[in-house]
Amino acid sequence: MIKAINAGQQPITLTHIGWRMGIFRKKLFVQIIGADLLSSPLPVQLAPGQQAQYFVPLDQDPNWIERFAKNLNSRFPAVSAATLEVSASATIGPMIYRKAERGLTTMLVEARKKLSVKLSDA
Repeated sequence: MIKAINAGQQPITLTHIGWRMGIFRKKLFVQIIGADLLSSPLPVQLAPGQQAQYFVPLDQDPNWIERFAKNLNSRFPAVSAATLEVSASATIGPMIYRKAERGLTTMLVEARKKLSVKLSDA
């Protein structure tokens, strides 16, 4: 789950959720938010103190973890995963980045290692 909270003093409109990864050459990814009952719509206006939340189903077909893991460096997947950040942008202010949680990065590294094994066996 990705949670965005307006910690400012004025209303904002949240316009996008995505990901950023990399050290020198940053890769940017847009997260497509499904129209489900659990996720807030995008764009969404947030008054001070209000929050929006977005659920990313990790294990449904097509598997999000496996698809996203393909973007990790094949030789050093843990280094790529360590740089992963979730991003959010609003109509005012700079883009906001927060480090991805360790559980997610661990799942991505394991999926990338499995993908590398499959490719080397082929």
